[in-house]
Amino acid sequence: MNQVQPLSIAGIYEVCIGVADAIPQLQYWEQFGYRIGQIGELSASEARELYGVSSKVRSIRLYHQDADHGLIRLMIWEKPTNDGLQMSSMKVKGNRWATTLTADLLNILNHAEDAASANLSVKYTSPHWEIIYNKERKPRPFVEEAVGVREMMLLQPLSRQVFFQRFNYALPNYGKINSNAFF
Repeated sequence: MNQVQPLSIAGIYEVCIGVADAIPQLQYWEQFGYRIGQIGELSASEARELYGVSSKVRSIRLYHQDADHGLIRLMIWEKPTNDGLQMSSMKVKGNRWATTLTADLLNILNHAEDAASANLSVKYTSPHWEIIYNKERKPRPFVEEAVGVREMMLLQPLSRQVFFQRFNYALPNYGKINSNAFF
């Protein structure tokens, strides 16, 4: 007799971000192709039961095309317990980052450099080359195609993102670029 295995969610289903004002974050994430999805609210007692925080919370899930994971959830707490992650390292407790596939990593780097020049709170790494699959392969430069990714990290007070751009390979079920989005 076959027994049906219960459904489970594996990996990170969504990145939750506590915000005081959702509008700037909605505008920001729209540039990466996200859109408003489900909106919900919990009373202080319901939030205490679910999250261990006695504060009313309004929640906005952001969808990205037809993805069922890797989503963003903006949470507007009536009584936040702290100032959030701010600009601390990627190793701070509670840190979650969004990994985003892009077709133009240099465009993101240009914006990060402009933000730093404007004295905005931003930290970033320069894009670096990484070979993820077939590491033993030794292509001949300028003769054979280079297969890998360029990656960079971007920290802002309300977002932590790792961006990557693929070169000469595709994984259809891992990352999907929204061609209508700015980034």
